[in-house]
Amino acid sequence: MKTTFSIIFFLLIFFLIQAQDEKVRTDISQYPSGPVTYSQDTIMFRHIAYTLNNNGSINNIGKDIVLTPYKATIVENDLLKVTVVPGFGGRILSIIYKPTNHELLYQNSLATPFAGGDIFYYDWLMIWGGIFPTFPESEHGKMWYLPWKSEIITATEDEFTLRMTRNDSIKPIDGIPPKQFKYGRTDITVSATVRLKRGSAALHIDLEVENTLNIPVDYEYWTCTTLAPGSKVGDTKSPANTEIIAPIDEVHIPKRWEWMTKLELPTGKEGIYQYEKLAEFRNWSEMGIAYAAPQVMAGYWGVVNHENEVGVFRVADNKNSTPGLKFWTWGVQSTASDLQSPDIYRPYIELWAGNSTEFFKPARLKGGEKKSWTETYLPTIGLAKFTKVNEYAAAFLKTTESNGQQTLHARVFSVEPSNNYDIILSVSGNEGVSKELLRKQWKPKLNAPSVFEVTKAITDLPPGKGEWKLTLLDTTNGKLLFEATILR
Repeated sequence: MKTTFSIIFFLLIFFLIQAQDEKVRTDISQYPSGPVTYSQDTIMFRHIAYTLNNNGSINNIGKDIVLTPYKATIVENDLLKVTVVPGFGGRILSIIYKPTNHELLYQNSLATPFAGGDIFYYDWLMIWGGIFPTFPESEHGKMWYLPWKSEIITATEDEFTLRMTRNDSIKPIDGIPPKQFKYGRTDITVSATVRLKRGSAALHIDLEVENTLNIPVDYEYWTCTTLAPGSKVGDTKSPANTEIIAPIDEVHIPKRWEWMTKLELPTGKEGIYQYEKLAEFRNWSEMGIAYAAPQVMAGYWGVVNHENEVGVFRVADNKNSTPGLKFWTWGVQSTASDLQSPDIYRPYIELWAGNSTEFFKPARLKGGEKKSWTETYLPTIGLAKFTKVNEYAAAFLKTTESNGQQTLHARVFSVEPSNNYDIILSVSGNEGVSKELLRKQWKPKLNAPSVFEVTKAITDLPPGKGEWKLTLLDTTNGKLLFEATILR
C-alpha cells in the first residue's frame, strides 16, 4: 500500500513539474528571441522569355515560359523570414511575418516583359516585385534588372547584415535612353545594407548614395516598394479592400491622369488635390500616378489589407532624407487578373520613396558628397487606423465622452515583443500641465494589438486644450522608445 502511494505521489509530482515546464516553454515561445540565422539558396524567377539588344533595350518578347535561377540569401529570426536577391536589381524579394505566416511584399507569379515606348530608361520593364533601389534616373532607373555586388558584413546570433552595391558607370548608347532621361553617366555608387536583429520583426535597410566625382552631380534616387501585406505565402495580391496609409493632406496629380482629378477635390492650387479617396485601392478605377504635395513630413507610410488587418509600413526620416512619395497601382481591375497568365496588370500597391519630390526633379550631390539614411520595414497586426508608427511600434489613439467622463482608447502593436516595456497613458492641459492616468509593465502580443483604456471624470482632467499621450519606455533603462499623441 505504501509502495502504491509512493508511486502515485511520485507521478503526481512528475506531472506537476512537467506542466510547469510546459507553461514556462509556452511563456517563452510567446516572446521569441532566438538567434538570427542565414542560408544560401537558388530561387527561380518565372517569366515570359525575352531577348535584349546590346544597349539593354528589348529585342524580342517570346511566348514560352522560362525559369531563370538567381542566388538568394535567406535570413531569419523567430519573427521574420527575409529573402534577398542581389542578382536581380539588389532587391528584397520577400518578407514573411512568421507568427501569422503572412507575406508582406508582392512577388509576380508569372512576369511579362513589356515595351514601354519611351517611358523607361531601356524602353522596357518587367515586374518581379519586392523592395529595391532605383537610380540615377526616374521610372525604375538603370539598375532594376542588373546584378548588384553583395557581401556579408555581420553574421552573428544577434544580427545579420548583407551589403549590396552598384555603381553607375553606364553611359548613353545607341538611342538609349530616351531624351527625357537627362543625367547621363553619373558615377554615383549606391549601397543598400540589409539588417535583421534578434527578437525583432523590423527589417532595416541602411542606404548610402555617394558621388565618386569631385564635381556636383544631379541624380534621382527612389526606393520602389511593391506591397501586398496579409497575402498567403506564394500567392501574393492586394484585395480591393486595401488602404494606403499616408499622413499627408494633399497630392499633386499630373495632368495626364484626368480620372484622378475627378476623384479628389481641388485645393485651388494648380495640380494640387486633397488626399482622401485615393487612399482606398477600391477607388483606383485605372492605373495612375500621384505625388505627396509638397512632400512627406511624417516619418512613416504604409499599406493595410483590411481583409485581415495585416499591414506593412516603411519608417524613415522622410523630412530630411526621402521627402518624395509617389503613388502607383495598376488599378482595382487588376484584382481580377489571372496571375498565371502573361498579363502586366497585377494587384499590388506600388509606393516610392525619393531623395527628390517627383520623377524628373533632380536631387544633387556635391563633389565627393555622401547621403545616407535608414529605411525600416515592419508588419502591423490588427490595426485598422494609425496615430503613429516608428521602428518599435504602431498605435492608434481615440477618445470618447459620456456622462461627464472621457475615455482614452489605445491600441498598440510592437515589433520587438521580447522587450520589457513600461506603458504610460497621460493627458495635458493649459501651460503644459500633465497628469499621468495609467502606468504599467507591458508584454506585447504576437498576433494582435494590446488594448488599453482609461476613463476619468472631465473635472479630474487638467483644464484647457492639451493632448492625450501614449508613451513606451524600456523598462530596463527608461529609454523612450515610442510616443503618440492626439489633441483633446
